Amino acid sequence: MLAIVLANLQLYFGMPIHILNWLAPGAGCFAIYSFSCFLFLEEKWQPFLKVIAMANKCYCLVTLFLIILFWNTLTMLGIVYFLREIILVMTLVSFEWKKAK
Repeated sequence: MLAIVLANLQLYFGMPIHILNWLAPGAGCFAIYSFSCFLFLEEKWQPFLKVIAMANKCYCLVTLFLIILFWNTLTMLGIVYFLREIILVMTLVSFEWKKAK
């Protein structure tokens, strides 16, 4: 989403393309890590779930920092998108953390 849709519609969101191109690989790595843990770890997955929960939380903090940093260039659509992304990912973090315990 970040690398393809938002980068191509950067004018409507306002986040600089070089930032989107920096965020996208991180999000992609998190997805690959999560999917790999799901596929290859049958019983000892709890510590790995804690790792991705913390990584996702850090991603949200970075995104919040970027919203603040680029506040003047973000459009309302961009602000809403990134805030909703934070809410969605933090909801996921909550579920991941509960499941890991």
